[in-house]
Amino acid sequence: NEVVLYGIVGLTLFGVLAFGAVETWAISVLEISIALLTAFWVAVQIRRGTLVVSWNPIFTPMCAFIGIVGLQLLAGTSKYSHATSSALMLYISYGCACFLIVQTLTRTTDIRRVSTALTAFGACLAMFAVLQSLSSNGKIYWLRTPRFGGWIYGPYVNHNHYAGLMEMLAPIPLVFALSKYAHGRKRWIAAGAAAFMGGTIFLSGSRGGMASYSLEIALF
Repeated sequence: NEVVLYGIVGLTLFGVLAFGAVETWAISVLEISIALLTAFWVAVQIRRGTLVVSWNPIFTPMCAFIGIVGLQLLAGTSKYSHATSSALMLYISYGCACFLIVQTLTRTTDIRRVSTALTAFGACLAMFAVLQSLSSNGKIYWLRTPRFGGWIYGPYVNHNHYAGLMEMLAPIPLVFALSKYAHGRKRWIAAGAAAFMGGTIFLSGSRGGMASYSLEIALF
């Protein structure tokens, strides 16, 4: 289970660093790797002789969406079937990743490790994004020139996508900082990381990100 869990987490971080995993090579790496991890998880279950599946309410709308897209392909109603099938394959890969996370992220120890890793990753990425914006030469990682231009922030060609990422990462250390598990220095480190990550949403210039994060904090 740990191999599958940390493999999925590693792929998630890879996708962020690989320009958001929107290019063909990055998508291929994700799809192939998730397929291998899924096969490995199934093989382990078969070897143990028991197939235990933990259900999650999110699986129902996921399966329904896959069914709708599948019907479009079978009925031939898609205007561009190749694009639809490619998007469906990617969505199925995301679904498999979500399924594997639910099946393997069950121990408190693993939850703490994954949360710590995501917090550290988010803080480091936020620091990188700020440094890149202050010394920007119009290229991602100071090396890659976007083919069609864009508003670069962090590893993304679109600053709105960076804001969306931080909206998901920043609450992790924030929740920990305000929980009963945080004490002393750990609480202040987590709170500082959350504040810094959230602050870069505003520095990115994404108005939608600013509004969404403000609403997120208000509801929290």
